[in-house]
Amino acid sequence: MADRNEQSMISFKVDSVVKESAEAVLAGSGLNTSAYLGMCLRKLAQGGEVPFELKVDSMFWIGEAKVSKAVTYIKSGAFHEAIAIQTEVGKLFETEIEKLFLKLVASEETGAKSKDIFVDQLTSGFIPAAATSTSSIRSYTENIIPLISSIDEPSADNVVSQIRDIANQVEEKAASLVKNSKIIDLIEETTIGNNTEELRENVELTESIIETVLDAYEENRDQLAMRFVGSEFGIEEVAKVSIKRNAIMKYFERAQKKADQKKNHEFEQGVMLLEALNASNR
Repeated sequence: MADRNEQSMISFKVDSVVKESAEAVLAGSGLNTSAYLGMCLRKLAQGGEVPFELKVDSMFWIGEAKVSKAVTYIKSGAFHEAIAIQTEVGKLFETEIEKLFLKLVASEETGAKSKDIFVDQLTSGFIPAAATSTSSIRSYTENIIPLISSIDEPSADNVVSQIRDIANQVEEKAASLVKNSKIIDLIEETTIGNNTEELRENVELTESIIETVLDAYEENRDQLAMRFVGSEFGIEEVAKVSIKRNAIMKYFERAQKKADQKKNHEFEQGVMLLEALNASNR
């Protein structure tokens, strides 16, 4: 056995991302890699066991692939560009729809049933939730139009037409912003074209960029954060977007639950009324 004070050299290879991230963490604690490895080996030698839990994560490499793609989007600036586009488009939709519904609520020509729908939309959180992406805006439009059309009022067709106009305006704005953004240069999947299908593909890619990054942040936060330790890049923007999205969706879920409870209450009242009518006819 070697003498106690004799020094030995250990050399090994490690992933450069892991090395740089680990060195940055150690530097913040006043340590270096050599000192840390010495501590680990001393613990192993003295205790006869590895100083951390060993387990196999079967999903590690799947998560790593998602993280790598997310890192590319963040460091290239594509995520920042995509968020800027989506924010502008979302604000446009939210502003125009709220403006329209407020005008309809204040109008004496709007029927009572329609007013109830518009007030519900303005206070429920459905509109902010829809404004989080162009696909959500599209889905919201497809759902609200049949609801308004089902009400037998003279102004219904005009309202539907105005909602469609706003939706089309938003789609065109999104396509224009993507076409003139850096995303075209940053991401290989984009295509430059003027036809509707190509423009829509680019808008959908913008949403895909955001969802890829947010999914990696939510599902593999530690793996993603490791790529940015001591880096000039950061994931602060990702964290802010994630928090904002979650807050909006929680608000929406509470509103949806409240709406469902109201529907259940109205249904129960209807059943009670029918039972009372049946009883009186016996």
